[in-house]
Amino acid sequence: MILATVALFTAGLSDDPAKQDPQQRVCKQQKQTGTRFTKSTCRTRAEWEAIAEEARRTAAEAFNKPVINLEKGN
Repeated sequence: MILATVALFTAGLSDDPAKQDPQQRVCKQQKQTGTRFTKSTCRTRAEWEAIAEEARRTAAEAFNKPVINLEKGN
């Protein structure tokens, strides 16, 4: 789910962000859970990038989280 979120938020961004205006508004259609309808969300490119970065950071933290072995005898 987290990776799908990262892909969703980064899909609308250009390959070369230096050529894009960070204050330009970009609207994206997002699927809503439990319905077939979509919701349009508009934010600036800088806001979309911040959301994508937060999703990447959260996914990395979850992936790198240590696993605790609770079995007895080890």
